[in-house]
Amino acid sequence: MNKYNILILLNMPFVIFGLFKTYSLFANGSLSRLAYTIRTVFWLVVAVGILFVKPIYSFLVYQSLTDSPPPNLLDIAEITGIVLCVTVCFRLYSKLESAEKRLSDLHERLSIELSTRKLED
Repeated sequence: MNKYNILILLNMPFVIFGLFKTYSLFANGSLSRLAYTIRTVFWLVVAVGILFVKPIYSFLVYQSLTDSPPPNLLDIAEITGIVLCVTVCFRLYSKLESAEKRLSDLHERLSIELSTRKLED
């Protein structure tokens, strides 16, 4: 199997997961239209970069913009690790944002409850 195919096989599930997660957050109303657009564009750029890594590398070598050797298996593992880290960071950011919203809502309800109790006393 070609190294570029391994790169695609290892990383495209993360990209697809990122796109589906972005869409589900937008459909639930947890994500604004701007945030949805930015995240979708980000994951599409990552997908295009992964799918066209061989032509991009060939172009860079042909234009003498790089003199690095072609990617090896260690590079593929490194790229996969980076994509995994980005996926986890987006997931953690979404969870943190959701928890922050819940905490803010709870604080608002508690403030309203306490103020109505003071008015009753």
